[in-house]
Amino acid sequence: MGTDDDMSHTEMLVSETHDDEEEVFDEDDVSLSRDSKLVKFKTTSLRTDVVIKSALGVSRNKVEQVFYESKIRVNGKKIMKKSHAVKVGSEIDVVKSVSPHNPDHLYVARIEVLNIVPKEEDIAITVRRFKNLLIENYEDDPYKPSSANSDA
Repeated sequence: MGTDDDMSHTEMLVSETHDDEEEVFDEDDVSLSRDSKLVKFKTTSLRTDVVIKSALGVSRNKVEQVFYESKIRVNGKKIMKKSHAVKVGSEIDVVKSVSPHNPDHLYVARIEVLNIVPKEEDIAITVRRFKNLLIENYEDDPYKPSSANSDA
């Protein structure tokens, strides 16, 4: 429970942050697993593409690429605009691949929006980030990989 190894793990998690975000690992939160992290960051917009960029630490070009490949889902639905606004409770998935073991399952990077606090000059957002999560394919709007899709 409270060993030195746990403390070094917590310190490692905190040290993996970017300059504009603060990563928090709360050992009392039972909903947190080793696969997820709480990430706090500041932004000026609640656009889906901006939240993905900040929460996953990826480039705008990469976000644009996965958008045009129809790999972004908000609450299980494909979004038609990168500017789709997120709110507390939104669940944003970026589809990474179809499971090689079961074609009905997908590997996704998931962002769960936990808190949004408007400030004077920006917006503070707290999210739970899963970088690699195995889920069932979406029932209402299933992800279908294109045959021309490349793993770039």
